[in-house]
Amino acid sequence: MARPAFLDAIRAWAQTDAAKRWARVFNGLLFVGVLGWLLYQIYRIGWVAVLAALPTEPLFYLLFLIGYLLPPFVEGAIYGHFWRVPLRRSLPALLIKKVYNNVLLGASGEVYLYVWARRNTEASERAVFRLVRDNNILSSVATTGIAVALLGALLATGQIAVFEQIPSLRPFVNVGVMLAVVALLGLAWRFRRHLIALRPAEAWGVAAAHGGRFILGRLLDVAMWIVVLPAVPLAYWWTFLALKIVVSRIPFLANRDLVFLALSIELARLMEMPPVDIAGLMLATSLVTKLVNAAAYALASYYDRRPLSQPLRDDGEQARENAP
Repeated sequence: MARPAFLDAIRAWAQTDAAKRWARVFNGLLFVGVLGWLLYQIYRIGWVAVLAALPTEPLFYLLFLIGYLLPPFVEGAIYGHFWRVPLRRSLPALLIKKVYNNVLLGASGEVYLYVWARRNTEASERAVFRLVRDNNILSSVATTGIAVALLGALLATGQIAVFEQIPSLRPFVNVGVMLAVVALLGLAWRFRRHLIALRPAEAWGVAAAHGGRFILGRLLDVAMWIVVLPAVPLAYWWTFLALKIVVSRIPFLANRDLVFLALSIELARLMEMPPVDIAGLMLATSLVTKLVNAAAYALASYYDRRPLSQPLRDDGEQARENAP
């Protein structure tokens, strides 16, 4: 199938010196814009308030750092396997991808990663697109499926404490979880051969990696909360975890951390917990996330300065380079 003429024109312009200069300007503006937005968010809260709200337990920050780096490391292993790219080379790009998805629009990180991979790997344009797409789909399916399973397990074992206050809510939630499971299984079966280009064994491996990452990340969340407020019963933390899982699954929701913070305060009141303690903990977690986002973006951009100023190579050029 012939490529549209306008795509050839865009590709030809992208090879010119003017396009490279504009790419460098865009890269600089994007860096300043994202970093400035992160710093402005912290400024609105107030630096003194930020410092006062931060937990003093070192273990909290260790667990947070492990949870923050877990997704980039897992994706680094996945993409490194298919693209033959070492983790030390892909990690800066994956950190930038994570910040873009957290701060900008959803899937903006995947767009960045696609452009980065086109300039920094030997994979063809089609192969890069397919792998980024497949990884994103498998990540969403695996994490959503496990999220529903975790919610079902918490419901079945009576670990969600809110039902002690509102027992009439349990049947409706049970039915909702069961319908979600049926819908997910039906969609996965219906489109299993149309959405994924990876071989079945590869797709299962990628999905398993994301599923394990999701479970470990949620356990790290609970561990962080327990470190700061150890006197709170474990059933209450499972309830907050269920709330966080639900909020994280809502599509196109901006500022999920703030939504989770507001709902956590109301949930604490409902369960007759001191809302100030929960508000302080969740606000501190949100603030630490913003601080680490800013630091990670600045450091990753420093070590990954070249990708957006390098020209795209077409598939023919890559084939010639790889020819013996």
